[in-house]
Amino acid sequence: MATLRLLHTADWHLGKKLERFSRLAEQEWVLERLVEIAEREAVQAVLIAGDIYDSPNPSPEAEALFAQITVRLAKGGERPVICLAGNHDSAERLDALRPWGAPLGILMVGSLTPDSYPTRLGRAELEWFFPSSAASPNCSPNQNGTQLEGYSAPLVGAVEIRHPSWPFPLRLILSPYVSPYRLPPVEAPFESWLRACWIEALNAFPKSAAPVILITHTYVGGDEAPDIQEDPEEKSLKIGGLPGLSLSVFPEGIEYVALGHIHRAKIFGHRMHVAYPGSILQYSFDDTFDDTQQGKGVIRVNIEKVEGGPKPYKVSLFAVSLFRAAEARPVLVQQRATTYEEAQSLVQTYKDHYLKLIWEGMQALSPEEIHELKERHEKLFLDFRPLVRMTGVAEQPATERPTLTSLEEVFWAYYKELNGREPYDRLMELFREVLERARRLS
Repeated sequence: MATLRLLHTADWHLGKKLERFSRLAEQEWVLERLVEIAEREAVQAVLIAGDIYDSPNPSPEAEALFAQITVRLAKGGERPVICLAGNHDSAERLDALRPWGAPLGILMVGSLTPDSYPTRLGRAELEWFFPSSAASPNCSPNQNGTQLEGYSAPLVGAVEIRHPSWPFPLRLILSPYVSPYRLPPVEAPFESWLRACWIEALNAFPKSAAPVILITHTYVGGDEAPDIQEDPEEKSLKIGGLPGLSLSVFPEGIEYVALGHIHRAKIFGHRMHVAYPGSILQYSFDDTFDDTQQGKGVIRVNIEKVEGGPKPYKVSLFAVSLFRAAEARPVLVQQRATTYEEAQSLVQTYKDHYLKLIWEGMQALSPEEIHELKERHEKLFLDFRPLVRMTGVAEQPATERPTLTSLEEVFWAYYKELNGREPYDRLMELFREVLERARRLS
């Protein structure tokens, strides 16, 4: 049976730091594993669904790592690599790399400027399709490939990839992230408008059969996916406070929707195959730790051509872990302590990991205790949440008010009552430094 094997990944966030700690060495290690998986699984194309970098202006080291890994993934133009812009990426930066990447088999898609559609991608041939009319100017250029007045580029692209070693062509609907300030005026609800753009791109393909994949960087959530939440470290894609796009936004005729943005892997049970592969590493302490390294991995997509079946193609998804069970790598761990002895034990237990220690003791840690904990654990993050909560204390009778156990707790409670959120770790550290200097001067 003729089968095309793809690898779907996203949310590399190259160059991301955890406060003062660089994660680049860990990112390099895990991307080496991704290259190994691509070889072992004998995949024929790689899809990267956005947030390649953590910043629109990545460091030279992050850019060098991206170039090194994608060139190896592309295998001298033998294996196409499709790189889509996410909300952390600079569309202009990715577009500028398109002439560099296309001969190597790497397609960079920041935006879809008509003057830079490559017709070859390494050994593969590309054919671009556009609507037969200018009925939907907000989504696409006109029939001749020139952009309608008032818009710098189409927002959604349609391309067919033909490779001499593939059993059949592959069609991609490319829908990179577009900043809200670049969107044209949209009178219809955003979800309906976006669906119309994807339908327009889908209808632009010729009627002859070929599997279609939509690659997009967006937030799918709401009632259909209550367990899907944006990472606290992520730039939110919620539109007007909405809980996320519904699964019904994806039009019929698409075999697979390759998503990016959510950092936890998720395969949706739906009328078509829709999935997030998740990020390649933990990027926040809320991305909980477990013995399977949070299931960080990639998704292998098998597309099989079926003769005589109800559908011409069958899609199968396989989650592939980026971590081997025997490999010990630093992870982000969040633990709570109410006594100094508990804190010491946790610091020892997780000495090889990034540890966020939430202090919930009735008494504040002394400066000496804090210093000792940090001396014993280089990658320690302290978060002070005393059990004595001060919100609403002013309204209580004096006889019912809790005891103020330290100035740190008073500051913590005052900040939260004033701002509606807890003070961040660095602010508490600065407050403790001020207190310590005041004690020395007194």
